[in-house]
Amino acid sequence: MMKFNVLFLLMLGFASITLVSCGEDEPCDGKTCAAGEVLDALTCNCVSTLPCSGKTCAANEILNATTCQCVSSQACAGKTCGANQYLDAADCNCKNNPVIPVVVSGTISANTTWTADKIYELATKVYVTNGATLTIEPGTIIKGREGIGSLATALVIAKGAKIIAEGTAAKPIIFTSILDGIQPGQINSTLTKLDFGKWGGLIVLGMAPISATNGDTETQIEGIPGDVVYGKYGGNNPTDNSGVLKYVSVRFGGALHWRWQ
Repeated sequence: MMKFNVLFLLMLGFASITLVSCGEDEPCDGKTCAAGEVLDALTCNCVSTLPCSGKTCAANEILNATTCQCVSSQACAGKTCGANQYLDAADCNCKNNPVIPVVVSGTISANTTWTADKIYELATKVYVTNGATLTIEPGTIIKGREGIGSLATALVIAKGAKIIAEGTAAKPIIFTSILDGIQPGQINSTLTKLDFGKWGGLIVLGMAPISATNGDTETQIEGIPGDVVYGKYGGNNPTDNSGVLKYVSVRFGGALHWRWQ
């Protein structure tokens, strides 16, 4: 019985050798292929040992072995962007470069125009004085630095001065905090409604009659020290005109009146 088992194993070994031996039954009738090629026993065709049949690409390109197409070796297939833009490699979209703000402080005593291609950063309270007119183009963004109470930043239109801020529904004029990441051409802020009191705001002071204590016709606006003459408002001119505000959004302000509890 033991001898039978050994003989049977030898026969199996011999049979397996016979199945793969070279002879008249060789795959594809003994077809041979050129250098750099191998024989595909399923189709009997010669195929390259290199991806995509050895296809090569130009300088600064790489072969995509899945599609067999040559693509740029640079990020996003070498896509380029226009002036003042950068390529975001995360989504391969062109985006505007962050704008360096124009820092404003002190007083504006002559007619001035702020344009929509810039961001204006209020470093202090900025007073428009001396009967000057500040014109703000549609889509312009103004950001105030952080501060509380008398130290809060704000744009103050003093008595006799004017602001002409006529935005549109598509291009509102936006006053916001320096912490807001909004850029020119954008409308949505990066802060939330909980981010209040980050800066002062927009203050327009006129010369129309008011109801002040002790019958005074003029008084000082809260948040501006009493020795600052540009903080006064009130008078006896019922037709006083301090300018125009249309489609103006003032966001995350209120620090002039906000106090720690």
